[in-house]
Amino acid sequence: MRTTATVLLVLLFVLPVGCRRGRSPAPTTVGPAQAPAATDSAVPELPDYPGAVRVGLELKGPGDGYSRRVEASFTTADPFETVRAFYQAAIVTAGWQVLSRAEKVGEIEWKLAKGTSSAKIEIDTSAGGGLEIKLERKDR
Repeated sequence: MRTTATVLLVLLFVLPVGCRRGRSPAPTTVGPAQAPAATDSAVPELPDYPGAVRVGLELKGPGDGYSRRVEASFTTADPFETVRAFYQAAIVTAGWQVLSRAEKVGEIEWKLAKGTSSAKIEIDTSAGGGLEIKLERKDR
């Protein structure tokens, strides 16, 4: 009787684990203590600008009514219009709703919403002639 019970327990616990070998692991979310993988964007659903250099990344846990906040900053030598067009397309592709857009010569800021998340994209011409890109996302 014990042998039968042992075999059944092994079958119940070992077989399901062995069957998972061909599957990809379940996706995980980035929490305050873990950085995104190198292939991921620094800020979920806001892409890193291609070729830009990341100069800052800040991950924060619960606070100010949010469960998580991610901020990243980048620099690039690409033209303002090229970077602006990239993020304008990224906003649409990711399904963000534009709450506000403020634009002056050499700078633009979008405030965005999606579900219970809010985001901000800022692009500014720096004094050195390049561009500074700041991305922020807050999740409730």
